[in-house]
Amino acid sequence: MFKGWLKNKIVTIANASLNGTVELKDLSGNLLTNFQIEELSVKQDDQTIMQVDRGRVEFNPLALLARKIAIKEVILEAPKFHLTQHDATTWNVSRLLKTSQTKSKSKPKPKSRPTGTGPNWRIEAPNIRISKGQADIQTTKPSPVRVPQKIRNLDLKLGLWLDGQQVKFSLEKLNFVTQEPDL
Repeated sequence: MFKGWLKNKIVTIANASLNGTVELKDLSGNLLTNFQIEELSVKQDDQTIMQVDRGRVEFNPLALLARKIAIKEVILEAPKFHLTQHDATTWNVSRLLKTSQTKSKSKPKPKSRPTGTGPNWRIEAPNIRISKGQADIQTTKPSPVRVPQKIRNLDLKLGLWLDGQQVKFSLEKLNFVTQEPDL
């Protein structure tokens, strides 16, 4: 019963933060240090832009006491991405996250900052892995740059650190195969 409530709460928060809709079939795990997801999708303008069959997240809840979200590991199995180019520099995913301007248009700003948000919080995710991923890419105009229409067998390992306004990432592994054209 609690996991069902938590799953619905996560979907509600994600939907409020995105210019899109999140759907999640199942959330399992002990929820204190890890959870697994099944059939996660993100839709924007009635088009699925991301779909994940299975995923796993491990985290350290004690880090919250130090105002840190410490995600030990994120594993996404067989994710599918659908990328659409709108013009020379804009893609469908570039407008997925609501900006502060988008949020301020929808509701007035609170007078005080809610607990748990703001620049004093850090997020650390040193081990993010994608296995067997794929992407379908649609460009709007012919471009002098050859952009493949398909990416298959995407294997990726990276780390991400957010601290106030600073973002750092590391890329340890990136393998993929392109199609149409084969590069």
